Amino acid sequence: MFELQGVTFSYPKSSEVFSDVSFSIKPGGFFIFKGEECSGKTTLLYILCGLLLPTKGKLLKSFSASKKKRYLLGASNQILKEVAFISSLDSLVPHLTVQENILFPYVLQKSDKESHIRHADEALQWLGIKRLTNKYPERLSKADKILVLLARAILCKPKCIMIDEPMRDLSVEKQQYILSFLSTLNKNGITIVVTDNSRFKFTEGKGEVFSLRSQKIISGDICAT
Repeated sequence: MFELQGVTFSYPKSSEVFSDVSFSIKPGGFFIFKGEECSGKTTLLYILCGLLLPTKGKLLKSFSASKKKRYLLGASNQILKEVAFISSLDSLVPHLTVQENILFPYVLQKSDKESHIRHADEALQWLGIKRLTNKYPERLSKADKILVLLARAILCKPKCIMIDEPMRDLSVEKQQYILSFLSTLNKNGITIVVTDNSRFKFTEGKGEVFSLRSQKIISGDICAT
């Protein structure tokens, strides 16, 4: 699905975030990228989903971003269809309810509204947050916001879900709860890519761990997820 070959990346007037890194993400896998603050975890996700292009090196994937600009404000339509990128809790629209937030990507589409509402309700039910349907983001806990964003991602039927630090500042119970859904999605064929800087230990299934440090991405052991 993705392969980085000798990738180097740096922001303008800044030092290198990555230097000559290579690795691959295969379809159907579960990948965990661990690192300290400012180690480049979020930047890595931006590169993988096409929001940023490498300064040097190649990013090979089954769909490619426009190369007109190195720094992109948005991904191509094909990437948006293939990858659900959950980058931050701020991507929930504050004046929309949970259901409206989940349906937001379909606002401009001329499609079956009732069908989308039904699928949104099914996603909320599966994730155990149907009670939040008419709540607004300001009334949600961090864990609930992550689950709402996950519901929105599921509705898009992506081949890959990338989620930036979903375990941060959550109780162990909530971390395990979220992991259980990510693991189930992975077992159903969806590639999962997670970044993490907590001490959370992934404990279901199989996952490959990478460490980000000293401008390198180091492959680790296969761990339980």
